[in-house]
Order: sequence, then C-alpha cells, then structure tokens
Amino acid sequence: MLLHSHKVIASVNSRTVTEIASLTKIMTCIMTLEVSRRFHVDISHEDITIGAFEQNIGGTSANIRKGEIYTV
Repeated sequence: MLLHSHKVIASVNSRTVTEIASLTKIMTCIMTLEVSRRFHVDISHEDITIGAFEQNIGGTSANIRKGEIYTV
C-alpha cells in the first residue's frame, strides 16, 4: 500500500477470511493489566510461576510447564 494515497499495489489472498492469530495474547495482556490495576499490584516487579492448574488449561497454549517462571 502506498502511504500517501492508500492505494493497494500488491496483495495475496486479500479476500480470504482468517482468524486473528494473537487474540489470546492480546486478551492475556488486557486481563493482566486489569487485574493488576484492580488489586494495586506493581507488575513491573512480579514473576509468575506456572502451577499444575495453569499447565492444564485447555485451548490455545504456549506449551507452558509447571515450575516455569515468567516475568510480567
């Protein structure tokens, strides 16, 4: 696409409907920010340790494993 005119100069499968690939990531971010705000948690200093419950949540997965530690 040309920036100044918004004219499309090339496309591939432009009419094919696809799912949003990162919707789960976006929702995880939003929920983390909302929960931290609601409970007044400074997430810049928080690490998250994955437990058995989190490891077994169904649906989209990042292949997290019990005991792994993530920085928010």
